[in-house]
Amino acid sequence: MRKPLRPCVRVIVIHNKKLMVGRKPIPGNIIIPVFPGGGIEEGLSVEEAARQEVLEEVGVDITDVKPLGLTVDYPGIGLSPERAKVYSGASDTYVYAKFRKVDKSLFNSEGDGFPYTWETPADAYELMKSSPPSVKNEARLQAIEKLALILKVDHVTKQPSLKSWK
Repeated sequence: MRKPLRPCVRVIVIHNKKLMVGRKPIPGNIIIPVFPGGGIEEGLSVEEAARQEVLEEVGVDITDVKPLGLTVDYPGIGLSPERAKVYSGASDTYVYAKFRKVDKSLFNSEGDGFPYTWETPADAYELMKSSPPSVKNEARLQAIEKLALILKVDHVTKQPSLKSWK
């Protein structure tokens, strides 16, 4: 029997026209820009999982969680050895949400273990574009582009048009 993909959620948190972006270190002294998120536990909706993951990983409460209409499957990648015993890969569903408040009540003190900052959409896009190529990074770029369309910002790849969103 084929193992399923692990359902996950990735959350683009918006506050004051900026996006929350993490800087995840990987071997080789490389920093990868990421959005908070994680696995969707059985019985939780995507929206519930998004709130839970952002609270646990960065200690932030979010509201108005909405789908981006982007789900990307990663067969064979993105799993710890333990999870690879159960799953064949991961499936990330992207959502966006508004920052509500800092809330450390469910925050895991270890969190993601790397910093998050608020970036303009243009800067977030450039961070993603300048990081090492990967299928996950391509999905992050697509997510920012979709968000720009949803929020009626000119296409994200035309840099001068993003200045109005700063």
